Amino acid sequence: RRPPRSTPSNSSAASDVYKRQEYENIEYVEALRRLADRYGIRIEWEKSDDDFQKGETALLYEIHEIARDYFVTQLNSEKGQKARDYLLSRGFDQSVLGHFSVGFAPDQWDGLIKVFDPKKFTPKILEKSGLFIRKDGRFLDRFRNRIMFPICNVSGRIVAFGGRTMDEKEPAKYLNSPETPIYFKSGTLYGLEHSKTAIQKEKEAVIVEGYTDFIRFYDAGIRNVVAGSGTALNFHHARLLKRFTTRTVLCYDGDNAGQKAAERVGFMLIKEGFDVQVIRLPEQDDPDSFLQKNGAEAFKTLKAESPMFINYYIDRSREELKTSASKARFVEDLVWEISEVNNPVVRDFIVKEVADQLQLKEERIQSQIRNLYRRKRSGTDENRRDSVPTLQISTVTEKAEFEL
Repeated sequence: RRPPRSTPSNSSAASDVYKRQEYENIEYVEALRRLADRYGIRIEWEKSDDDFQKGETALLYEIHEIARDYFVTQLNSEKGQKARDYLLSRGFDQSVLGHFSVGFAPDQWDGLIKVFDPKKFTPKILEKSGLFIRKDGRFLDRFRNRIMFPICNVSGRIVAFGGRTMDEKEPAKYLNSPETPIYFKSGTLYGLEHSKTAIQKEKEAVIVEGYTDFIRFYDAGIRNVVAGSGTALNFHHARLLKRFTTRTVLCYDGDNAGQKAAERVGFMLIKEGFDVQVIRLPEQDDPDSFLQKNGAEAFKTLKAESPMFINYYIDRSREELKTSASKARFVEDLVWEISEVNNPVVRDFIVKEVADQLQLKEERIQSQIRNLYRRKRSGTDENRRDSVPTLQISTVTEKAEFEL
């Protein structure tokens, strides 16, 4: 039970808990649990109607801890030799792999399931863990012949796994745990339990896509980094990250697919109130390969030269903006995105930047935004994204360009 802040008898203890809660940005109960563990204090929890649910949750956490230990053991066994050699060839040494508890799931159907005591872990709990597939009345390992990356919540508890295949013929390069009672994909950022303190210190988060991207950056001394966790970044991730910073740097793959992903995430982040900078890597590189070839200093130089998101987005599209009609279409798409920025001050700054970049009058863009708001309120623009854009054509030349 949360103690009142003002009672003299518990003010010192409560203060310690609140300090840890605020410093680490964790829930009150988790802060209390960590302090108790540190000082060897036994907590007597009050009974409640959801005790069974708490017991189930504890078992799910335990299953993942057992699985982590199993995967790590397998990576360091004869069965994990190929995976171990692959990781070492990528420049990840044993200390790094150990720090992040990277493991290996052997190519067999019953390797992990045999570890669990059926008297303690019921079929219901095993199924809810997401680590197994139930077929013909028996459980089979979900992850096979894969390098395993534990995924933790912000408090550091393992809630899921991501697996990278060692079979070149396997169509699914990465396989991730399904959502479970302890794993909400959209509410989990890979590595945040390691990097949250650095993010608070730097007042900025570098966002990358993959598990190895994160590990490479962290190992290179760039500690204020996070990655997605089995799903594309969305507003749930943004609101989690906002507990630690409102400044972000997107560092995605240099190819077209990676840059498209950066555009989507960038718009989402500015709508959630973030400052967003975008690093454009060489087309052949991903964050991992760039850092491995060029080092942390080269990355920092590239970051210092990288534009804010709106400038980046316009620069990437500039080749397509050769005509008045193409600019009109571009502005209409951009207006749709800008209109969803909730903070009017931020929205005005973005409008000014767009106007300067495209040599347009600010009032013209603001007028487009007001028109869009009116259409939304009247319900005439609900399916705008699925329809042909409505252009404002004011000259004969623009009409001809549009028809061509």
